[in-house]
Amino acid sequence: MSNINPYNIDGTYPIAGQDNDSQGFRDNFTNIRNNFSYAQSEIADLQGKSITTSALTGSSLSNNMSYNALQNAQLFSPSYTLLNLSTVSGALALDYSQASVQKLQTSGAITLTWTNWPTSGQFGRFLLWINITNVTHTVTIPTTVVGISDIPGVATSTGVITFDAIGNYLLEFFTVDAGATIFANDLTRNHASLRDSNLYFNDAVTSTLFVGFGGTGTNATVLSTAIASDAGRNVIAGLGSLSAVSVGNLALANVKYATLDTGPLAGHTITSSRGNLQTGTFAGVKPNDILGYYNAVAYTGNGTGSGTANSFSQTARIDMYATGANLAYGLGGNIAFWTAQDGAHGALGGDIGTGGQNSVIQAIGIENDQKTRIFGNLVIAASTSATTSSYAPASSSGAGVPGQMAWDSGYLYICISSNTWKRVAISTF
Repeated sequence: MSNINPYNIDGTYPIAGQDNDSQGFRDNFTNIRNNFSYAQSEIADLQGKSITTSALTGSSLSNNMSYNALQNAQLFSPSYTLLNLSTVSGALALDYSQASVQKLQTSGAITLTWTNWPTSGQFGRFLLWINITNVTHTVTIPTTVVGISDIPGVATSTGVITFDAIGNYLLEFFTVDAGATIFANDLTRNHASLRDSNLYFNDAVTSTLFVGFGGTGTNATVLSTAIASDAGRNVIAGLGSLSAVSVGNLALANVKYATLDTGPLAGHTITSSRGNLQTGTFAGVKPNDILGYYNAVAYTGNGTGSGTANSFSQTARIDMYATGANLAYGLGGNIAFWTAQDGAHGALGGDIGTGGQNSVIQAIGIENDQKTRIFGNLVIAASTSATTSSYAPASSSGAGVPGQMAWDSGYLYICISSNTWKRVAISTF
């Protein structure tokens, strides 16, 4: 509230045409002087504390709020000062008080720290624009930064970020406790971790999940191109065996070799994918559909024979799936184990077991009638490679569980109840 009082000056004094007391003059002059003094003090106070659109005469512009509150403000088209640090390398302390948006260009590896964050209890956000001029120029941030594991290319144990391509990157850092705890976010690239109940990727974990590489040509071409171009990072391609999903009829964009309608659905044929998957008409589950996922698929990259050398070839697989007329209730569970003969090979893209889809053939099936089917010879291994027996019991009361089988040079043994064995003699022919 101003101390200036315009009403303590008598505007009717002196009175014209008569002798006026000099005290009236003195009173008016004193009040005018006091009001000028108040005005000088209050104007100086405003000059030192007010926000102005340009510098006042005889001074420079400094709208420093010193983190004081500005309440109920409506901002229209705000901008932030960009501080260009030019070309830098080595240890670099980023001063928040100079600008909350800063840019640098690398001339070598950089190690980052921060100074002059806002006081604790106030939110401070810092944007760093980094121009990586060489992929050998790493950027190191403190390992205590929250969210460090989600930054692509980071080694969480050291805080070193390695960029797989030159170019511009925008990193975000913020704190609410004056820098004691700093949070980080990469605004340029996808997170290293996809936090979803059905899909998780971390390039420290080897998986067969491939995302984002479609196109024409065989799957072998797509896969080899993907792996050669990315060397195991977090964008790979379309034939995998993790977190599979499909429903009814799907129109496939970059996901290849799914069987639509009745037949294999999901798993090895359609993987969970991001982008370029267009849905068509969703159809209900039908009898004889094979639902589930093909898991634990082993590949080799050194095929010869009918396929192209060094193209991907499947060598073994475990299938877990459901069949039957009433799939809505999950009836008809099956587990199948597939292997490939030594030297067998086929190009990707054909049918399983016909010299096409890697020439794997079924070895064992654990089927929905609770039978175990063995497609080939059953071998009960010896206890060691140098022995001629397979844990044969020393007596009819030897340790054993019902159903356990063993052999030696003279007999086949079977345990019919706990620690109770019977045997049958064998002979040459």
